[in-house]
Amino acid sequence: RDMEEGEFSFVIKDEQGATIQSKKNVAASDRDKATVVFDEIKYTKAGTYKYTVEEVQGELGGIKYDNAKFDVTVTVVYNINIYEVTFVGFGGVQLGDVQKVEHGAAATAPAAPAVEGYTFTEWDKAFDNVTGDLTVTAIYTINSYKVIVNTVYVDKVDSTVDATEEFTYVYGTDYTVAAPEKVGYTLTTEGTLSGKMPANDVVITLTYTAKSYTVTVTYTSDDGKISETKTETLTYGEGYEIETPVKTGYTANASVVAGVVGDADVNETVVYTANKYNLTINYVYADGTTAATSYTQKVTYDTAYTVASPAIEGYTADKLTVEGTMGASDVEVTVTYKVNSYKLTINYVYADGTTAATTYAEDVVYNTAY
Repeated sequence: RDMEEGEFSFVIKDEQGATIQSKKNVAASDRDKATVVFDEIKYTKAGTYKYTVEEVQGELGGIKYDNAKFDVTVTVVYNINIYEVTFVGFGGVQLGDVQKVEHGAAATAPAAPAVEGYTFTEWDKAFDNVTGDLTVTAIYTINSYKVIVNTVYVDKVDSTVDATEEFTYVYGTDYTVAAPEKVGYTLTTEGTLSGKMPANDVVITLTYTAKSYTVTVTYTSDDGKISETKTETLTYGEGYEIETPVKTGYTANASVVAGVVGDADVNETVVYTANKYNLTINYVYADGTTAATSYTQKVTYDTAYTVASPAIEGYTADKLTVEGTMGASDVEVTVTYKVNSYKLTINYVYADGTTAATTYAEDVVYNTAY
């Protein structure tokens, strides 16, 4: 006959004989095609599980229930899961092949590639206990580098100081270093003063070289007889002290030319004035007594002088003229007057003019009785 749904019951029992499921048949017109469908049994661990399947003895008339018991053995084997782990580097570039990693195992990190201007710090997630597909990304931090500015002075004066300054810039950012001009110095630079910060420190040297200037001293005199120059080459900021040469017979308006070299050549003038000295002429007789008032005059150095000795009756000066060129000291001259002698002649004659006696002749000193 046809088999109606639910006429027969079947059970599954475990090894301990406990019923774990009970199901009824589905309808069927052909009893050989009658089926009983049990629910899926889920397992949480591997192992061997034994069951019996049997028909529940019912009470339908004219039906012979089956007493057979069917042994069912289920072996549960777990295959461990395999996951894909992908490592990604800077800019999303895949590093190496995708790794196949078993559940709970660790992936092997590739070497993080060096990236200019950046430093690898870590991977963005752990991969020592993989429990699913992973994409692991390298984390990089951008680097900072130094711009080192060395300021160097050449031929510097004491007040200038060499210096080093450091500035920090992030890789790839713009940097600019000021290189100011300085009065009295010539600037030369070494290194790139501006640009994009590279992946290394930048060293810039600013060299300030003191400029050279001339210090020229012109020496002249009021009488036009001196015309000289002296030139020294010095550097900016350098002090100078140039002594004025001593000139015989002259006095300079500055004994020293001194100062500090600025941002230009220096021109100084020293003027010499010719000195004046005393010319004294004393007029005396041979016995040392005064013959006439002394002559005095201021005479400029290196100037010629001529002084006529005064005439004194009955006397002759040993220097009719005192002359010379004034040196670098006072001049004192003595003119000595010597008394003159004159011839006394007496002629003796007769009235007719003829010689009466021998003529008398004698030299008589001036102002002497005879």
